[in-house]
Amino acid sequence: LSSSQKSNSELKRQVESLQSESSAASLDLCAKREQLEQDLESVRRSKEELENQVEELTTANTQTVEQLQEASYNLEQWSYYNEGQQQIITDLQTQVTTLNEEASSKSSE
Repeated sequence: LSSSQKSNSELKRQVESLQSESSAASLDLCAKREQLEQDLESVRRSKEELENQVEELTTANTQTVEQLQEASYNLEQWSYYNEGQQQIITDLQTQVTTLNEEASSKSSE
């Protein structure tokens, strides 16, 4: 009996030890799971913030492209206008030169 009681007592002690270890491991796993859930939520928030920033930057870039296209069009129009003005100036200079030559030849007669 004594040997059987010792064996039962040792088994009880081992069971209690395993139960204690199991409880500690379970608590550790629960704590790790909670931390992972918090980390996951943090990553989700960061992802959402980054997606919002990408959307804002895309919108800003689209507006910038539209403004650049408008500015390019305006520059092109000014270029045509300036070409026209330059042609008018050249024509006037030619007319002035012609008039000066005519006046000069009439005055020498």
